[in-house]
This record gives sequence, structure tokens and C-alpha cells, in this order.
Amino acid sequence: MADKRPQWEDLLDEVPDLTPRQRALAKVRLVQRYPNESERLVALVEPQDARKNVLLALDEWTIWDELCFIFSFGTRVSQPSEPTTKDCPGGPSYTMEPVERRLVNDNVHLRQRNACPLKSGAMQGASCRVPKTRFRLGMLPTPIHEWRLQGLPEGVRLLVKRDDLSGMQLSGNKVRKLEFLLAEAVQGGHDCVVTIGGIQSNHARATAVAARYLGLDCHLILRTSRQRVGDDPGLVGNLLVERLVGAELHLVTKEEYGSVGSTALLEQLRQELEAAGRKPYVIPVGGSNPLGTWGYIEAVNEIVQQLQQQPHLGPVTDICMACGSGGTSAGLALGSHLSSLGARVHAYGVCDTPEYFYNFIDGLFAGLGASSAAATTSAATAAAETTSAATAAAEGKGGTSSSISVDARSLLRVVQSRGSGYAISTDEELRTTQAVSAATGVVLDPVYGGKAVYCMLREMYDNPHEWRGRTVLFVHTGGLLGMYDKLDQLGPLVQAHGPRVARMQVQAVPRPPREGELGEERRT
Repeated sequence: MADKRPQWEDLLDEVPDLTPRQRALAKVRLVQRYPNESERLVALVEPQDARKNVLLALDEWTIWDELCFIFSFGTRVSQPSEPTTKDCPGGPSYTMEPVERRLVNDNVHLRQRNACPLKSGAMQGASCRVPKTRFRLGMLPTPIHEWRLQGLPEGVRLLVKRDDLSGMQLSGNKVRKLEFLLAEAVQGGHDCVVTIGGIQSNHARATAVAARYLGLDCHLILRTSRQRVGDDPGLVGNLLVERLVGAELHLVTKEEYGSVGSTALLEQLRQELEAAGRKPYVIPVGGSNPLGTWGYIEAVNEIVQQLQQQPHLGPVTDICMACGSGGTSAGLALGSHLSSLGARVHAYGVCDTPEYFYNFIDGLFAGLGASSAAATTSAATAAAETTSAATAAAEGKGGTSSSISVDARSLLRVVQSRGSGYAISTDEELRTTQAVSAATGVVLDPVYGGKAVYCMLREMYDNPHEWRGRTVLFVHTGGLLGMYDKLDQLGPLVQAHGPRVARMQVQAVPRPPREGELGEERRT
């Protein structure tokens, strides 16, 4: 870390003193995360006079990174204008704080990114276009543990990365993308966020919650059936959380979504909001654009560190996950390729075809500055809607020392796992979801994780020799709230195969007399 010491020497005097509360929170965090370095590091959060002579022999990226977000070196983000009750009926639930005051807040931190730590031997000297900032929104790191599924082929070891535990309201993989996307929204002075998805979109719910955390309004375009588009959508699953946090819902039919397209629908709503005096920040389907992809490039760093801290778990040879919009799979594939992990990535596509996902992910790689010279025109077209403002911002905020040449087909394999159709589950898929939950306590949602695990296990059973001797990490991307929209399908299955439900026969147990009862009996 010798190259970073001059930055410290220049910047220490510029760092404003923390408040007593901020100092206390920073000390607790540093002592907990770095007990061997705590005495030296804690001195850095003392008033300026006490910092000047601190020995800065930092030799870990993680420690430097941690202190960067605490002090926000080199980055001063202006506070966006706060929407008022007049400008925004209903208003935000709380006013925004300056970023500096949020740096060691309990829940939300803006963290500076200085360089890309993901490099493999073949890629030394090359780096992606790196965004400078992110918000700390999720409960990270999420745990990794053994996952003992019954009937695994001999010689196959299975682990699970619990991104379903990234936060109750923000649960799932979307929070990692939103940490980068909403940092850009706040820096750009936007006062509301617009995104799009299905009626039970996990991404829409996570976006609504994260936006409200940051004092931004949220507008959600949700697709539903022609029969229901004119009705109140109700309060089932993700809809309840979205409406509780004040998101405005704009309903379209599936046919309108298919014919007009998500990009045009988002653009239409953006123009309507701008005409009303708002400044919207647009997030594509699933948060899957080059900037959002950084959420899972960073997740690979997290996985590598966890495997180093828990050597009994690794090394991991394969990573599997459900693939819905492509950004999570792209980030894991590129991160694994550029890091020391080097695992094979298997993306189980639950909606579109493998060809679509390969082309779309190639477009994301192009937006990250990691495109292959052989990338096709269709790849660029497939991801054109995701490489506009966010890509330009990512390029502007991060440097490019040299380009990386990769293509999706060389970094991951996409497995067709759509089954009967997106969000349509077969009885066999649902039985797998129910059996896994009953055997391990890990609950999968039928739309994403359930389909992915079903297809992953089927592959292992059909071709056990290809998986023998491998350690597989399944990334659980969440989606639990969406299960409540599947009660009609899941109910009979749980009742038929779940544990017995019966009336408990309560036995009469003599109780001691209450105070006053004994004396009353004696008087009679």
C-alpha cells in the first residue's frame, strides 16, 4: 500500500472532525472488523491533532477501503435539493442529510471507490471502468454455509450464499446493484426514481424501499393482466411493502409491455415527471446495466474474503444462480474471471433464451469497458437500453487503464430453466421447492431460486460425472415476498406433503389457588 501513503499525508489535514456519535460508531466498527489493527486505526478517528503522527502502514485493501468510506477522502457530494410537500404531495418520510453526516450512520453510508481490486494474473495492468461511490444499504456480508440437500450425487459438495438475508425489506440480490445506482442518483441531484418490472417484482420493491431510505420518491411501472390492469392491485407480497413506503404504481398490461418495450415505457414516464417539474433517475429492468453490474463484481470480493476467513468451505469450483435480467450473472462471471476465485459460473435463465442472455451480457461487458473484439452487433443492441446515462457516468467517474477483452460465452454458461414460462411453476418444480424448505430450512421462491435449484439438481442427477469432485456455491437471490402470490399453487402442496396439522388435546392440570381464594373457602 506504499503508493497510497502520500494520499494519506496530503488528506489527513483536510478531513473534518467527526461528531462524538460518529467517532463512537467508527471506533466500534473498526475494532470489530480489524481487532489486530484496532489501536492504530482507531487513532484515525480522533480529532485532527491526535491523527497527525499515526503510522500508516496499511497493507490490506479492505482496511484502506473501510477508512475511505468513513472519511470520504477526495469526494464531497453536494446535497440535492429536498423535495417539499408542495412539490411532492405526501413528501419524503424524512429529509436528506448531507453525505458527510451519513458516513457512519447506522444504516446508510456513501463509500468512495479508488481503484478496482479485481485482477487475475493474466489481467495485470487492466482494469474495468470503476465507479467512485456506492451507498451502504444492505446487511452485508451475507453468510456462506454448507447446504446439505438430500440426494446429492456422490462427490458433490454444495454451499449456499445467503443473499436472501441482505435485509428484511431489501432482501435479495437487487440491493447490491442499488448501492451503486442510487449513489449516482443522489450525486446527480435527482428527486425521484423510476423503474419497471412485473406486478410482483422484487427489484421494484427493493428500489422503493432504498429510495425512501434516501429521501427519494419512487415511481414503479408494473405489468399485469388485461383483466386486472384497471383494478387496484391489492396488497399481496411485494405490493404491500411498495405501498407502505409510498411508491406510486403505474400499471400496464403484459401486451403493452411486450409491444412498447420497457425502455419506451420508462422514457414516457420520465418525460411526464420532468414536465411536472421533477428530476427522475431511471433504472432499467432488474437494475441490470453496467453500473448496477458492479454490485456483483464487488460481491465476488466478498466471497473471496469469506473463503479466506473460512478455509474449510473452499475452494469453490462452481457458482450457480437464477438469471432473470442478467446483471447478477454478468457481475459474478466477470468478477470470478478477474479475481483469484476463478470459478465456473452457471446461470439458470428463468425467462428468456440462453442466446438472449449471452448477447445481453456481452452488451453489459461492453458498457464496463470489458468487451470482446468479437462481440456481435446483436450483443450491443440487446443491451443498448442499459448503456446510456449510467454507462456514461461510470466511465466518467472511473478510469480505464487498458481494456479487458472477454465475452459471455467464455465466462459463463446459461442453462434454459424457463420451464412452462416465466413465473409459471410446474408441480415438480414446486415439490422441489417444498422439499428443500422442509429438509434444510432454506426457503426458495418459485419464480427464481426454486426453478434454478430444480434445474441444477436435475443436471447433477442426469450427468453426475460432470459434477463429481466439485464444490458448488449457489447464490440465493431472495424473492421470498413474491411467494405470497403463489398461495393457490403452494397451498395444496404444503397441505398434502407438509407436517400434520391437528387440534391439540389440552389436559386439565390442577392449578394452585389464586390469592384470596383460600381464605374465602375457609370462611364458608
